[in-house]
Amino acid sequence: MKQISIAQSRLQNFNHNGNDYNYITVSDLLRTGLKGGVSPVRNTNILNIGLAFDIETTKLDKYSFMYVWQFAIDNYTVIGRSWEQFVEFLKYLSKYLGLNEKRTAIIWVHNFSFEFSFIKHWLEWERDESGKPKIFAVSNTNIVTANAYGFQFRDSLIMTRKKLADVAKDYNTGIEKLVGDLDYSLNVSRETPLENSQLAYCINDVQILQRWFHVYIVPEFLYKGRKIPLTSTGIVRDDMKRRFGKLDKGTRDAWRARIRRGYPTRADYEVIMQYLFRGGYVHCNSVFSGEVETSPMGSMDLKSSYPAQLLQHNYPYRFIQKDVSFFETIKHNRKWQKENAFYGCFKITGIRAKTSHTLESVNKIYAHEGKLIVDNGRLARTEDGGSITVLLTEIDWQLYNLFYDMDKVDCLSLRIASKHPLPDWLKDMIIDYFANKETLEKDTLDYKLFKAMLNSIYGMMVTSIYDKNLYYNDTTGDFDTVDKDKSWQDLIKNQLLLPWFGIWCTAYGRMAVGSTLIKLGCDGRYGDTDSCKYTGITQNDYIFRCYNDKILRINKTMYVGNHDRKLFLKLGQFDYEGKSYRFSTNGAKRYIHTDIHRDKKTGKYGLKDVVTIAGLPKGALINKALKEKTSVYDLFIDGMTLDLLESDKMTSHRENTPFTLESVDYLGQPYTVTEKSCETLIDIPFKMTITPEYLKYRMDSKNKLIVGNRTASD
Repeated sequence: MKQISIAQSRLQNFNHNGNDYNYITVSDLLRTGLKGGVSPVRNTNILNIGLAFDIETTKLDKYSFMYVWQFAIDNYTVIGRSWEQFVEFLKYLSKYLGLNEKRTAIIWVHNFSFEFSFIKHWLEWERDESGKPKIFAVSNTNIVTANAYGFQFRDSLIMTRKKLADVAKDYNTGIEKLVGDLDYSLNVSRETPLENSQLAYCINDVQILQRWFHVYIVPEFLYKGRKIPLTSTGIVRDDMKRRFGKLDKGTRDAWRARIRRGYPTRADYEVIMQYLFRGGYVHCNSVFSGEVETSPMGSMDLKSSYPAQLLQHNYPYRFIQKDVSFFETIKHNRKWQKENAFYGCFKITGIRAKTSHTLESVNKIYAHEGKLIVDNGRLARTEDGGSITVLLTEIDWQLYNLFYDMDKVDCLSLRIASKHPLPDWLKDMIIDYFANKETLEKDTLDYKLFKAMLNSIYGMMVTSIYDKNLYYNDTTGDFDTVDKDKSWQDLIKNQLLLPWFGIWCTAYGRMAVGSTLIKLGCDGRYGDTDSCKYTGITQNDYIFRCYNDKILRINKTMYVGNHDRKLFLKLGQFDYEGKSYRFSTNGAKRYIHTDIHRDKKTGKYGLKDVVTIAGLPKGALINKALKEKTSVYDLFIDGMTLDLLESDKMTSHRENTPFTLESVDYLGQPYTVTEKSCETLIDIPFKMTITPEYLKYRMDSKNKLIVGNRTASD
């Protein structure tokens, strides 16, 4: 294989922490040039060369500027300190590599949107036939690709969904992400001499990505003649298209016709995705919210919940309008609801929770009359004869009957459909991914990839259809949103999945967790999409055994393709995840627990605090507790505040107009710097607040000590 080389005499060598590094300055490279060559990967127009780009910045108030950029060319690293040098370097490299429309090279950038904020006004972006820049973005802050000088910049973060340190480790790049060697608080200018520790950090960041290209992208995609997907979900989407394409033409045509007939209209689609589609059930028992519990807390986790729902249940395909009077016939007919599906619009008067567990998210209430009493974002009851108007599936209707008493239910519209299994080609895909995950060692790359791919299948079912295009505007530095000049039929003609699959999949998942919490009653403390935390571990064991026995009976006859059925017997069953010795919650996605933990290095066991607080990095509260020599439980109260340096939280500010800054670097040298645009990451504090309404509601719940219903449902 042909390779690019650089004169060894021009490389600057150093040792840091026992490791040897080298780099070449961009000025030396442009003066001495490259040697050797590189060819495209066979049967592609993409050069077999690992290119990666990254920058380091200094922040001054809400402005930032680049003080060093680094660029990997296979095992070599080029270091530059100005944008003028970067543009000159790219033009030189493009010419040297002979790039053109039929010969290209990919430059990988981890979180490209950040670097794009700095380079967007510097580079000459290639244009499409309409004259628009060849830049693909899904939002103003999510730039996927951009083409310039024959190169294509691509975002490796969007494709891997991993931090750079995890890319280095999981893909066995042989290069470690250095941590702590770059002090982001230092005021560093473009003239400030860089320490070896800083240079080593910069070099490794781009060398990780060029190695990732060679050990993963080339063998997994280019050598196999597969298109490199833009995103992590794209890997699964391409595999789905490949599998579908292997079906005979008659089967493919019949499936596409079925999708067209079953797809909702544009107007219906917008409504159902906003009000009928609900995500996972996340809920805490208000009776015990705000308390620190020291009785043993069990944790049960559904094994691959959404893949299980997709394989174990039947799904609606095509809905037809039905007179609302038909609801009276089917509303309590569980046999009909097992074989058929419905969704409709319902006005429910005098609704109130039966227990301390509540169900409906207030965001899914289409309209309401009178005052709503809310339990941490979920409906507890209406007052004074008030009502809600909601869209429900038959699964949601069953859950409503478990969670709520209702004085009156009026069906305002109704649609029904028969239920059928998912097609074998789609189930084969789920089955293959799950079987691979089950037979691979945990913590291996393949295990993590198949686990992510398995979850992506569900994600594709509920991914919104984009009916707008984003075009980069050279003048403003932003993206203009333009409606796609396509009919609804054109937008959905290539769809292989129906939104009903994802909507009913999550509904089945909510039934699994929600019905279990109802059976647990007050012992059920917390539910989160596919898991339950509960007290009374021994006496409640029968609840989970009954559920698992039911799932086992399904799995013994479920379609598993050519795989060993033993792999699937526990699919969708509750797995015991262990015991917590302390637990506290202050609402959904706000909980901490203390578990027994085995140290991987020493092998010794000890107690470990685990913190989950939405919007707060996991280690922030633990670090604050260590710093203040207190317990995380003492800090975990209404009004808990972490300051700028403690929270690890950041927001960003984007500046699209040129600016000039004057300052003094950390060595005492004054400087002036100019940028055409930037993005600045700004530290922000974190404050956990609990609304007065929720504080009152949970106090009322504690006073009433509502006991949950433990009657087993079928």
